[in-house]
Order: sequence, then structure tokens, then C-alpha cells
Amino acid sequence: GDVRTQPPPAANMPAAFGHAHTADAVDFAALAADEREAKWWAALSAEQLAAELRWAEQLLPTVFHVLRQGRTEPMGEGELLAHAQPGVYTCAGCALPLYASEHKLESSVQHGWPAFGTALGAGVSRRRQGKGAKVEVICARCSGHLGHVFSSKRYASGERHCVNSASLSFVPRGTAAGQLPPIAGGLTACC
Repeated sequence: GDVRTQPPPAANMPAAFGHAHTADAVDFAALAADEREAKWWAALSAEQLAAELRWAEQLLPTVFHVLRQGRTEPMGEGELLAHAQPGVYTCAGCALPLYASEHKLESSVQHGWPAFGTALGAGVSRRRQGKGAKVEVICARCSGHLGHVFSSKRYASGERHCVNSASLSFVPRGTAAGQLPPIAGGLTACC
């Protein structure tokens, strides 16, 4: 099974976070791994902080940093880069079906991340990042960062979704509901 949603408790939170659920109770600069992470934590409202602390308790550190903090895994290192088994790629956080294996494009170390020509249904939303033209793809259910979408005339869909492996879980075709791995947040898989 996929162990990316089965970490030890509090795997992503510096020990000093403890049970703090308010922004004024945490010195983010002293606790974060880098300045970018400190700014990310400090920008959260009290409600957002409580929600992200729950996510941090449920996801492995790499998954949390990519899915919740919008980081990018190193180019060419994702475990699903060359994956070719038939099935469905779901959100690593909430298990929403996002991409079908039939829509997976050939990916290589040169391209760096698993890529798909199109998403399943309305599982993937888009939002512009910053002032530029870069378009982020996010899970429509939990708003987790998946990757980015780029225009590409090489594919029938006219686009290429470059997605972090850490943002995805894979469910092989024919998997029964009772055989699915546990899902972060206690949600049940829907594929």
C-alpha cells in the first residue's frame, strides 16, 4: 500500500509547535526549516493554522511540503515519473481521483515530473501564480498543490499537466474499496 499518508504522528511539525493552534503561540522563524517556510506558516490565519497543523500530523514531510506548502520535488526524482501501471492517480491528501493512467504522457528525467494530457472530470482546479502567466493545478477538494499546467501543441489536449509525485497516490485498476490504503483525514477513497 501507499505509505505516504501513514506517517508517524506530527512528522512535519517542529516539536515546539506542540499543540499550539494559534499563530501568536508560535515563533515561526525559529521553528521553520527556512525563511520561505516561516513566511508560509506566519501568513496563515488562526483557522488556516489549525487546519494545516492537522494536515502536518497526517502527511509525510515531503508530501506535506509539496501538497500543502506548494513546494516542488526535485526534478527527475519522483517515484511516479516512469510509472506505467493501469489505474487512477488520486490526491495524496484527500484521495480525490485526479488523473487516469490512460492520460499519462511519457515522462523522463528530461521532463522531470509525471505528466498528464488531461485531468479526470472536475478533480483539478487551476489558479494563476503571482503576476506571471504560470498556472498552478490544485486538487479541487482539498486545494492541495499538484504542480503546473503548460500549453503544448505536442499533445491532443493542447496542454501538459506536470505533477509532483508527492502530490499523488496511485490506485491500480481493479482495486476493491476494502484494499485501499488509509487516506489522510479519514476520508474514504472514491475510485
